[in-house]
Amino acid sequence: MYVLLLLSVSAEPKPPLPPDPCNPSPCGENAQCTARDGAARCTCIPPYKGNPYVSCQPECVINSDCPSHLACVAQNCRNPCQGVCGVNAECDVVNHVPVCSCLQGFTGDPFRSCRQEPPRRKYRYFYNFLFTPFFLSSL
Repeated sequence: MYVLLLLSVSAEPKPPLPPDPCNPSPCGENAQCTARDGAARCTCIPPYKGNPYVSCQPECVINSDCPSHLACVAQNCRNPCQGVCGVNAECDVVNHVPVCSCLQGFTGDPFRSCRQEPPRRKYRYFYNFLFTPFFLSSL
């Protein structure tokens, strides 16, 4: 003989999960949403900047978006001199463009390498001046 035992278990209903404040996302373009204390918080995705609730944009798209001493590199305003000039050269930025020049007392290709200028002979012109036929004939 089989006995059928039925137990009635009354479970308390689970409270519904709170709604996700990030679904749908209240954030603008190039922004991400994080839920915190039941509220949505939008932040721009690096390297984008701006109002994350409206739209996040790159720092620059063309050089003129940056100050003249910087250039637009990978959508960021950066110093364009890094790694451009050669040894013993310095870099200045002119209208977003790196301009390399040899340090004072050096000569060469400033984009590759500058070498120290040879010392100048102080008496070369004096020597040439004393022993030229023109000088001797005018005495």
